[in-house]
Amino acid sequence: MAETAQNIESLDEKRIEITNGRRIEDARDWLEDFCKKTEFTAAARRLGLGDAGRSTVSKFVHDKLDADPTRIVLAVESLRAQIEGPEGITKYIGFRETRCAQMIWRQADAARDGHYMALLVAPPGFGKTEAIRAYEKRKKDDGKAEVAYIYCRVTTNLPMLVNEVAETLNLLTPGKTGDAGRLHREVARTLRSRARFLIFDEGDLLNDRCLTFIRNLHDECGVGCLIVGRPELVKTVAKGSHSANVTVDGKERAVLDGPLAPFVNRVVSVALPGLGEDEVVEIAEDALKATLTEEAVTKLLFYVGPNFKILSYMIGRLRDIRIKAGRTIDDRMIDAAWRRMQGPISRK
Repeated sequence: MAETAQNIESLDEKRIEITNGRRIEDARDWLEDFCKKTEFTAAARRLGLGDAGRSTVSKFVHDKLDADPTRIVLAVESLRAQIEGPEGITKYIGFRETRCAQMIWRQADAARDGHYMALLVAPPGFGKTEAIRAYEKRKKDDGKAEVAYIYCRVTTNLPMLVNEVAETLNLLTPGKTGDAGRLHREVARTLRSRARFLIFDEGDLLNDRCLTFIRNLHDECGVGCLIVGRPELVKTVAKGSHSANVTVDGKERAVLDGPLAPFVNRVVSVALPGLGEDEVVEIAEDALKATLTEEAVTKLLFYVGPNFKILSYMIGRLRDIRIKAGRTIDDRMIDAAWRRMQGPISRK
């Protein structure tokens, strides 16, 4: 009886959390899109409702469900987390303004307002891309230099980067390509006539010539640039610059030389922090609407470290457990969630 009473109390709390927000509408919209790719019976099975849940899914999607929607909303959120991963989780738990995100925003503001180049470096999984995307949305139509986001790929070379920037600035029809030299001139002309702030994500995939192109745009147009990437980016810059001795007026002096020496002389480099321990616990408890025991906190911090992406995956696995559990997450649940994660994701 005591266990039954606790489960009822837990479900009541979940019901309040759901009906007080937009979670019902978000779940319905997502499930409606999901059902366009499959039929209601298959969707019911994926939600753990069995074949008999077809009617419930249909009524929920068409906003005709008279029964309490709490359980199906929780089931939809759990399935969504499994399918979409960290990005999907963020859509319904909200963007997290971590210390890493705040530092990215401060450096972006400084580079944007000061028209200089900033290089931000952090290991994968620190939430760099999400913070950049949030910054882009927040700064839209604020009267300052328009933010232009450029995603760098493993196949990106200099001609491709020039074409990508040109397409981002609407100088090129999507899917079309043009002569890199001609497009470089058009890009420079456009940036001189209209202020833009260029953000290059996954910058560690850029080679020397690509980084020199960005520096060249900065020198020629006075455009602010933000280059964000993994520590490999620092290695690329280090390989492209070195100290050399020259003699001036009979005195020997050390100067910076190499293809990326001008880039190094102009860029400001910052190493980004990961999640703090307090942020890990706060995000987990808020997303799960549960309390972590002291032992669970210790385990979670050990598994997650400062990595936002790993925490997001853990939350996705823990949501499955949370649906069936009460208000408390213990260390056994953390271990179970970690075991479920093994294979599709690692710390690397």
